[in-house]
Amino acid sequence: MIKIGMVVEVPENPKELLKFEKKVKILYELGYDGVDLNIRDPTIIDREKIWNILSRYEMEVGSILTGKAFSIDKLSLTDPDESVRKKALKRIKDHISLATYFSAIVLIGWIRGNWQGSDYSRKLFIESLRECSREAENKGVKLGIEPINRHEIDSINTICEAIKLLKEANLPNTGIIADTYHMGLEEEEPIYESIIKCKDYLLHIHIADSDRKIPGEGNLPLKEFFEVLKKIGYQGFVSVELPSSFDLLHTAKKSIEYINKCLNLT
Repeated sequence: MIKIGMVVEVPENPKELLKFEKKVKILYELGYDGVDLNIRDPTIIDREKIWNILSRYEMEVGSILTGKAFSIDKLSLTDPDESVRKKALKRIKDHISLATYFSAIVLIGWIRGNWQGSDYSRKLFIESLRECSREAENKGVKLGIEPINRHEIDSINTICEAIKLLKEANLPNTGIIADTYHMGLEEEEPIYESIIKCKDYLLHIHIADSDRKIPGEGNLPLKEFFEVLKKIGYQGFVSVELPSSFDLLHTAKKSIEYINKCLNLT
């Protein structure tokens, strides 16, 4: 069964947990199955309180996002500075530890860094990925590489590039997190054809329409995309990822109505 989720930022200030709970409650009441947690540093959040909130509303955690480690703290697994790489590795391992607590997938996106076409950067990433994968495998956690469009990062922009790297790295607990927004910018064929290529690696999906619009309000062929997901027997989460500045109630309601319609649930 396909589950429906939404990316939600986790506050570092415990005083803001009430706002977080209100968001979770809204999603629960709209019929969402879970959330993806956007977390900068797992060591400074109160995981027990987060767990209690999610349990209260019977919400699962689909994936844990790690991008803020790169965008805010400038940590990268391929940074020329070894001390920065070690900090990035430590951060991902902290995310893995948290993922064990929530039975979630850890997303590897921006934190892989910009490679500028360097084979050495690619080598560094594979080495780091293997170390993270060993840590994750020991804790029963899966890692998901998310292809991201070239305007945001210069490494692993397409589904095919992600598959090529995974074949080279040969890591049994690492797969792909596909994002329809990035796919729409990078894939040469329609996104519903691209997703078939990675069906054996597909762990999780982030969904947004073109220009990061609410699903159904852009020009991506999302109805066909969902038809293909059903045909290939995808059983994981489809998590809506929209700008945090959007009104949550409006975007969450519109998104789940559209997705349910595509899944023939309404």
